[in-house]
Amino acid sequence: MAGLMANYLPVKSADYSATQLTIAPQNILQEQVSFNQKSFNFDDESVAILTRSTTPIFKVTVQWDVLTATEANTILDFYCDPLKAKGKARSIEWPHPVDPYTYIVHFWDDSMAREIRYLHSIKQATLKVIGYKAP
Repeated sequence: MAGLMANYLPVKSADYSATQLTIAPQNILQEQVSFNQKSFNFDDESVAILTRSTTPIFKVTVQWDVLTATEANTILDFYCDPLKAKGKARSIEWPHPVDPYTYIVHFWDDSMAREIRYLHSIKQATLKVIGYKAP
């Protein structure tokens, strides 16, 4: 279903919006959804669920096989630049490659790894989706 995440997330503005992270995934694009919930199991085998937020938490894992040096440097620049994502601290715009929405995301990895051989490659990045850009 196109735009599924947008059905459950608010319209937001990114901290940085001058450019977008537009490097399309080359492998599987995994979308994972969860809730901020805690479950409690009691002696009588009953269960209670404490839900801390009614908004689902969407995390997207973008994977690449091989990137050019320019593409790898672009991803690292988004991650490292204090005016752009600043690691996980600031939100950026990410156009979804399949559905029509541009999502507002944070990098959700604790670090970014780049492999350098004949071509430069970053294998994956996990993005936490916090909203979408108004059409």
